[in-house]
Amino acid sequence: SSPVLLKNGKAFSSDATPRDSGRVDEPFKVEEAEPVKAAPPPPSPDKLLVLGGSGFVGSHVCKEALERGFVVSSLNRSGKPSISESWADKVIWNQGCSL
Repeated sequence: SSPVLLKNGKAFSSDATPRDSGRVDEPFKVEEAEPVKAAPPPPSPDKLLVLGGSGFVGSHVCKEALERGFVVSSLNRSGKPSISESWADKVIWNQGCSL
């Protein structure tokens, strides 16, 4: 016998043969489900804002932070600098002044 599902008081079966809608062949059995332990979501990466990231010290801070897995944003007066190294494309460059 195939499983029978009740919907709106009517019996439905997965069998291709029609069943009497008022009859259920097997009693329903309710069992307690075991809890599922879901893995916690991965931690979001740490973020770092570097003021003046296009300067000598700031660019080294940006590069080091990227190597350590940080998401790096930089605020510079000139916006994205003309640094041709690949790490510079991973920085979120913002143009502006913090004063």
